[in-house]
Parts: sequence; C-alpha cells; structure tokens
Amino acid sequence: MQAVILAAGKGERMRPLTDSMPKVMLPVANKPILQHSLEALRGLVNEVILIVGYRHEDIRSYFGTDFMGMDITYVMQDKQLGTGHALLQAKPFVKGKFLFMMGDNLYERNDIQECLRHDYSILTRKVDNPRIFGICEARNSLLVGIEEKPEHPKSDLANAALYVLDRRIFEQGMKKSRRGEYEVVDAVNSLAQETDIHVVESEMCEFLTYPWDLLRVNEYLLKKGAGSIDKSAKISKDARIEQPAIIGKNAEIRNAVIRPYTAIGDNAVIGNFVEIKNSIIMDGTKIPHLSYLGDSVIGRNCNFGAGTKVANLRFDDATVKVKIKGKKVDSGRRKLGCIMGDNVKTGINASIMPGDVIKTGSFVEAGKTHKQI
Repeated sequence: MQAVILAAGKGERMRPLTDSMPKVMLPVANKPILQHSLEALRGLVNEVILIVGYRHEDIRSYFGTDFMGMDITYVMQDKQLGTGHALLQAKPFVKGKFLFMMGDNLYERNDIQECLRHDYSILTRKVDNPRIFGICEARNSLLVGIEEKPEHPKSDLANAALYVLDRRIFEQGMKKSRRGEYEVVDAVNSLAQETDIHVVESEMCEFLTYPWDLLRVNEYLLKKGAGSIDKSAKISKDARIEQPAIIGKNAEIRNAVIRPYTAIGDNAVIGNFVEIKNSIIMDGTKIPHLSYLGDSVIGRNCNFGAGTKVANLRFDDATVKVKIKGKKVDSGRRKLGCIMGDNVKTGINASIMPGDVIKTGSFVEAGKTHKQI
C-alpha cells in the first residue's frame, strides 16, 4: 500500500514561523507535524511518496529514505499550482490503490483505518462554520459532491482532505481555478459520478492553518499522552513542571514554573523565576530569567532579555486579533500571546502585547512595548 502526502507548500499564513522551515516541519509536542502523520501510517502502508517543494532539503534530511519501516520517495513540485497539480506529480510512482492526504493536517490512525476499509473513500469532519470550508454532500454515506466555501451549505461535513483512491483519479479532468490552480476536488467530484466514494466521518482531524492552531493541536496531543521529560534534560530541584508538558533533549529548566500544555524544545534554556504557560518554545531558545510567557509560539534560537513579559489577555476581554498577510484575523481565542519567528532578541523589560507577530531576526528594544494591533 502506498500513501501520497503533500508537503510542498510554504504556509504563508504561518509566517514568520515558516520563514526558515516548511510548514509540515513546524513542531507540535516536539515533533514535526508531518512526523505525526507518518507515525499514524506505520504498519498501514509500506511506501510514502512525499510531494515536496519549499525547503525540501529540511524534510529529506530529517526523514531520509526509510522512516519507521516505510520507504520514502521524494517527488519535487517546483511550482505550487494546487492540490491537483501536486497529485499529478505522483502519477509515475503510483501503482494501484493509495492514500492521498495533506502533510499539514493531523489525522487519527483509527480514521485512516476506517477509510482503508473501502475501495474509494473521503474523510470528513463536522464543523460549526461550514461556509469557510469545502463541504461534502452525502447520500446514504456516499459522496454526492464537494462544494468549496458554499454560500448555502448542504451539510456540516468539511472535507478533511484524506482520500482513498486508485489510478482512475488520473483519468479525471481538472480545470484551472480562478486562483490559477488545479484542485484535486474537481477530480474527486468527477470520480464520484462514476463510482461509489464512501464518506467517513472523522473521530478527530485537526486543520493547521494559522500559528495559534499549533497551540490547540499541541494541547490535544499532550492531553492524549505525549508529555515527557527527556532523560538528557537538566531539571533543577527548584523547578516546578506541571503535567502534561514535554521537555526536549538537553533542555535546561532552572528555578522556573512550566505550566500545563507547554512544549520546550531541544537545547532550550528556561531560567530563574520564569513562568511559561500553554506555549511552544522551539529548539535553542533561551528565556533566562524574570520573564512571563503565555499562550505563545516562539521560534528557534530566540533570546529573551531579563524581565521580558508577554501579555496574553486583552483589557476588554475580547478575542485576540492577529495581523496575517496584512489583514486583521480574529484568532477566536480569548488568550493568545505572541507569534515569534526564529532568531529574535528582546531587551530587558521588554513588553509584548497580545496577538503580536514578531518577524524573524528582529529585535524588541529594552523597556519598549511591542504592539502590532
């Protein structure tokens, strides 16, 4: 059995976190998103065809050509022209029935197994706001069609972008969309007119679109049991680590408080009188002393000056807004700190306001308040 996984995109809405790593390599519970997908496939497939593009070297060097007993084949998508275009890149390598899935979604193994019970299937999940998703219309658990962001949704079942297909999918036509891309949904809709495609409702599927989605998925995985402290980590006897949390290799936790749902990456340093809550701290970042950080995603190799504080709650108690690609986006979260790219430095007593996005390699001046919105 083969699986084709899309891993070529940059993830513009995840910037600045994706300035220096592909979206599928962003860590949740101290593992790349893509690794969680591959672990869910272990024993179900023997070959994974990864469609890669942006910073493909990072993916190749991490996973190699054999991962957990699965052969890994890399196929370049030089230009990202849509999911359908990406699928076509795999055509010379696909032999028969195969899984087709996104590398930046989080899937449960049970859902994948249920999809594989059928010759053709599509995974769905119920959503509260169907107008912003691709929505599946089903009849007797069979796919009638998928409509992208419908004004009048015919169901609340969103397309979770995991399919069981075979080479017949390559015979279906795909026209360039208004966005100038080729969409796999067009081919699936065409196939649904010829044969039965079973609609499987997911137990759990997470879409990772914005940086704060990483926090939700990180919390989910830690609740599920991913929390651990690596044997090589140096933990002071005065440190307080409230589970579930995960501490990476060679990390150092001094006289600090690590509150639940926090992921501390490899070689990170959390110093004296620091409190961190519900956050992702990536590899090599140092938060040495007298700082507070809550509900935030911090990139690699950042350095916090003493007394840096990250606010995570608005005075008016409203949901936190974040500027994404020049537009204000409502995170839907009452508590959200900052999104910080790699190699950022803060001066002493710097203050960072809720929802701030701090560019890769930038500097927050000592004693200043960084406020984006």
